[in-house]
Amino acid sequence: MIFMKSIFKKLYSIYFVLVGFVVVLGTYLQSIIIKLIFGKKAIYYLRRLYKLNSNFILLLQGVSPKVKGEFPTKGTFVYCMNHQSDLDIILSLAILPPGFLFVAKEELLKAPIIGSLIKMADYLTIDRKNVRRSAETLDKIKDELLSGHSVLVFPEGTRSVDGEIQKIKRGSLQVAFQTQTPIIPVVNDPLFKIFNKAEKNITLLEIKTIVGKPQVYDWDNDSRDYSIESAMKLEVIMKEMLVEIRS
Repeated sequence: MIFMKSIFKKLYSIYFVLVGFVVVLGTYLQSIIIKLIFGKKAIYYLRRLYKLNSNFILLLQGVSPKVKGEFPTKGTFVYCMNHQSDLDIILSLAILPPGFLFVAKEELLKAPIIGSLIKMADYLTIDRKNVRRSAETLDKIKDELLSGHSVLVFPEGTRSVDGEIQKIKRGSLQVAFQTQTPIIPVVNDPLFKIFNKAEKNITLLEIKTIVGKPQVYDWDNDSRDYSIESAMKLEVIMKEMLVEIRS
């Protein structure tokens, strides 16, 4: 019985990765066609294509996210999502309202196909090791928010190994304060268990998501202490959401 379970896990792991690769490759080919047809206006269609195909990937992989709460249908927001896995981006594209901008780490641009998809949809990347380039990225994010485009950020900065909410970096809230944009906390679980590094297999688990209420702060208070306090409050809210989602 244990042997059969191990074989099933290995086969599912291969299938999981293969499905992702095939759909991402198909998305790349579709994106090239869309770019050729629509030119500069292609971004609108590309971001919706990515949402559609992200849902398709999860469906074929047997992953059915259960979402508690609703995203507002109108308005501009900074979505603050916890970071547990590389699957976070696929999940966010699938469940968040279409058209949002996400900010990926600079290293993803070097990834075959993925890097091209990021560039074609005008998603942003941030180089945390380069202060000047990070500042330029933040300016672009502010421009997007002021233009009415919501933005997704991972305020913890790095992935959580055990799935717990890590320290929320106050810098991640900077663009919200500077543009006076409400923050919507989003918590997913247990994506960190799907990619089990110890077993080197992928485990089929139900993903749960909880959407928090928009958080509005005293936007005119630009003191360092208040920004630290605001980050701490958001961290508490996201920790409470994680407890709720696990109960």
